[in-house]
Amino acid sequence: MCKKCFRVLTALNWLLITFLLVSGCGPQTTGSETIVHIEPVGGIYRPLPLPPVNPSKSNHSPTGSKGWIPPRNLENPGRWKGILIHHTATSNGNAAGLDRMHKDNGWDGLGYHFVIDNGHGGKDGQIEVGWRWQEQREGAHCRVRANDNNYWNEHTIGIALVGNFEKTPPTNAQYESLAKLVSFLQDRYDIPRSQIKGHGDVDNTKCPGRLFSFPQFFAHLQRQQNWQTAK
Repeated sequence: MCKKCFRVLTALNWLLITFLLVSGCGPQTTGSETIVHIEPVGGIYRPLPLPPVNPSKSNHSPTGSKGWIPPRNLENPGRWKGILIHHTATSNGNAAGLDRMHKDNGWDGLGYHFVIDNGHGGKDGQIEVGWRWQEQREGAHCRVRANDNNYWNEHTIGIALVGNFEKTPPTNAQYESLAKLVSFLQDRYDIPRSQIKGHGDVDNTKCPGRLFSFPQFFAHLQRQQNWQTAK
C-alpha cells in the first residue's frame, strides 16, 4: 500500500473513532469510552427535587416541581408517546459536561431531556433536568436513519444514566431515581409500560448496555407505583 493511501486510511479511522466517542450511546461494537469533563452542577442544570406523587391529580404545582412540570403554555401532553433509556457510555459526567460534549459534536446542546448522575460528576442518583425538557423541545437522542421521520426524537422522552453499562451496572440509586422519574412521566402523560424502551430496542446500538437490567428496573418501578397507590 502506498504511503499516501495509508495516511488517508489512518485519518479516516481516527475520524470514525472520534465520532463514536463523541456520540455517546451511538452504535457500539467495542467497550471503548471517553471521559466527560466534569463541571460544577449549576445554571439551567440545577438539580431539582424528585417529582411529587401523582402531580397530575393536583390543581397546582407542588413546591420545587417547576422543572418537572413545564410551563402551561409550552406543555403538550399528547406529544409524548414513550420513554427511551440510554447510558452515556462514559464512566463519569453530568448534564453540563454532556452538554458541552454534544455542542462539540455540532448539536445545539444536551441531546437528552433528563440525566441521572452516578456519583462521578454529580451526586449518585441525582436527576438533572435538561433545557429540552424545560422548553418542551424535541430530543437529539435517537435518530434512526432507516426510518428518517425522526419519530423517536419528536415523541419520546430521552433519559440518560451516566455510566458505561457495558462495563459496570447502574447504581441502585440510579435505578431508584429512574423509577421515580419514569413513574412521574407515565402518570402525567399517560405513557404505557410497553412504550418504555432502551435505545437499542429501536436502533442499531447496544445502548443502554448489557449490564442495564430491565427486570431490575421494572421491579423498582413496580415498587414505586405500589407506594404511590398506597398513598
